[in-house]
Amino acid sequence: QFVEFLEEIGNPGTAALVGMLRDPSKSVRRKAAEALGEIGEDERKAGRNYDAAAIGLAMALKDDSDDVFREAIAELGDVRPTSAESLAVVVPALIAVQTKGASNARDDVLDVLGQIGEDLAENGQPTDTIQDVLIAGLNDDSTKVRNNAIAELSDIQAASTKTFAALIRALSDDAKSVRARAEDVLIKLGRSHAVDITPMLAGALTNNQSATTR
Repeated sequence: QFVEFLEEIGNPGTAALVGMLRDPSKSVRRKAAEALGEIGEDERKAGRNYDAAAIGLAMALKDDSDDVFREAIAELGDVRPTSAESLAVVVPALIAVQTKGASNARDDVLDVLGQIGEDLAENGQPTDTIQDVLIAGLNDDSTKVRNNAIAELSDIQAASTKTFAALIRALSDDAKSVRARAEDVLIKLGRSHAVDITPMLAGALTNNQSATTR
């Protein structure tokens, strides 16, 4: 009930909820993370500052409980921090757990990073750090995660040389679905960057002996 009260009062209850993320009970910690997410989302929609909620959720990513960890990821997806103050904490925290847990959790982390990257791109802000993490996701053991990494690169319009190089490498992926998605995104992003991408593709075809890539 105390968590519900803190959620009801909104931003003034954030500090107490962050404190509850250290409670011995994982149930309490999960509910505190959920409440921080609700407050952060409400404040975002109202156009008010929600840095404290976002930073609190970044702290919850370090929780030993998978339930709390997954709740924090889900709530960050709804909160979608964009201020320099919150991004300075949230993005490194997400990157730190990008390889943590089951493939579904890793996939969810890429989702959140992609959403943040999309917001940054729309606001004309750099997405280099997020591009790097998504590119790293192309080496994940999970086909689903690799496909998602490509989709998120597409969504943030990551038309950079390093992205093109990574997508060209993905044309040799063991999974047909990954190869197909990489091809689709190369076509989509390459339309407006033909001068950059054509030599890279020509070089890949010349140097790669894989029949799949050709």
